[in-house]
Amino acid sequence: MLPTGKGGEVLPPWQGRVSGVLQDDAGDLHVTGGRPPRTHPGGDAAEWAAADESDPYVTGWVVMGDEDPCNLALSASGRLHAYEYGGETPQPGPRLAAGQTEEDLVVAGREIGLVVAGRLAPDATAPGTDGVGASAWSYANGEWAQISVVDAPDGWTDSYTRWEPVLAGHREGRPLVLSHAGTPLPAPRVDLDPAHPHVCVAHVDGEPYGSEEPGWGGRLVLVVQAVDGVRVAAAPERLDDGPGA
Repeated sequence: MLPTGKGGEVLPPWQGRVSGVLQDDAGDLHVTGGRPPRTHPGGDAAEWAAADESDPYVTGWVVMGDEDPCNLALSASGRLHAYEYGGETPQPGPRLAAGQTEEDLVVAGREIGLVVAGRLAPDATAPGTDGVGASAWSYANGEWAQISVVDAPDGWTDSYTRWEPVLAGHREGRPLVLSHAGTPLPAPRVDLDPAHPHVCVAHVDGEPYGSEEPGWGGRLVLVVQAVDGVRVAAAPERLDDGPGA
């Protein structure tokens, strides 16, 4: 059981994991998780009613970059559905590759809608699709689109909600950080722990737009699991000028 942002209110126990926490404009926390998914406080089951009763939702996320909250739901068949909270019909999107679970996805809010990354198949008609590499997708205004990733990671490890969200992962044992458009952002040149090659985006500030353009004036704070321990790397100093460069 977890407290919410309102006077220490306690959530009811549920089956399944907590998949996300959203802080609204009033500063209150809304926790999503469970099987089937629910968002508390409120327990709004109607918001998580699957369009196809034969393929119920098993996990859900609620994110918000600037405008309205946006829901992402994973159905029992492995298909993703996205929709603006309280205002849209769920729209089917990509499907999890074979052997993947909700824990292999990273989800972030954008100014409108969301981004999601993982081993996802664009052909949503093929359950258990195998041989699929890491990809990233965006959803906004009722439409899905695959993000053109310049250098696809070997795996995704984190995402950061922002008007233009940031995605993080690893490639060939090194950190990889990407803009919302799939273009590379500065990352430390360190060797990651092969047993746990984790890259976390701790904070992004500065210019809210243009992160995909050269000379972007934003600032990143990253935490990486390197072979010699956990490291913190930050800009405006160049992230690749730290120890191990």
